[in-house]
Amino acid sequence: MEIDENVIERWFIEDNFIKGYASCLGDLKKGKKLKFKRNEVGYIDLRGIRLNEFSNKEKDVEKVVTVKSNHFYKVDFSRAELSNTFWNNCTFIECKFEKATFYNVSFKNCVFEDLIFLNCNFKHCYLALNSRINSGIFKNVDFLNCTLKYVNFCFPIISHCKFSDCKIDKVNFDGSRFRNTAFAGEIESADFSGYSQTANTKYLGLFTTFDPKSYKNSMANVEFSNTVMKYVGFHHEVDLSNCKFHLDEDHILIKNPFHCYSKVKEVVNTKWNTKHKEYANHILDLLFLGKDKEKMKFDFQNKVTYAKSPIGFDDNFFELIKSVNKESV
Repeated sequence: MEIDENVIERWFIEDNFIKGYASCLGDLKKGKKLKFKRNEVGYIDLRGIRLNEFSNKEKDVEKVVTVKSNHFYKVDFSRAELSNTFWNNCTFIECKFEKATFYNVSFKNCVFEDLIFLNCNFKHCYLALNSRINSGIFKNVDFLNCTLKYVNFCFPIISHCKFSDCKIDKVNFDGSRFRNTAFAGEIESADFSGYSQTANTKYLGLFTTFDPKSYKNSMANVEFSNTVMKYVGFHHEVDLSNCKFHLDEDHILIKNPFHCYSKVKEVVNTKWNTKHKEYANHILDLLFLGKDKEKMKFDFQNKVTYAKSPIGFDDNFFELIKSVNKESV
């Protein structure tokens, strides 16, 4: 712990780091190559640096440090305070991020390759904003024991990556193009879609430059078997046929989901009592029978507790879905 604190304090008490801080911040803003010498293991040592003096003041989040068109090779950002920063068209290769803090951080068309985020905290971040069809790349990147909360991705390529022992909460992967990626840990209130719903498709706010449907998320060889999932949504033609899930009596894969949910609605309206019928129709129309589910070949569902549901509803509703799904297979 003492070493961790020292790498932060040195930027404020050691003359060479005080001078280096001003030089570093200036170079980052101008997109210039960092002047720091590499240490004995070949890394530029930016451990503990704080790029924005307002980083802990939420009322000053509008004062953002912008870093443009910089290439970072073997830079150690461990324990860095990177909050309230905007990174545009930057590349990070073999960098280190351990216990780094990201609050109100945006990365636009950035590339991350061969690196690890370890014990990092991401909150209210955009980890992949697009510039027309370019939305960033994550290749051979591991997120280990990280917290991602209120985080958005805008259809980047995510290839050969791992999200291990992470707490993923309220994360929108919005058409992220997954290949050979594994999740392990907690996933709650996350969304996976077949193509982006939030991409900026306009040039100068006027001209449409591309169609997100042309950049589909194949979900090729994506592993969810070691996750605890709750309120996770799959929609907009996302293809789950090449994904692996932990399946049991409380976790099921549904074939032809729109047909299945339509049949569930028929049963509900003919056989259920008034109170449960009204609530079931509300849930079906809101979450299961929208246009975003129409063209999906598979869907994943697990037993959950719906807000303000009638007594006994949750178990009965899930059992009905499971029963109709078995009949349809």
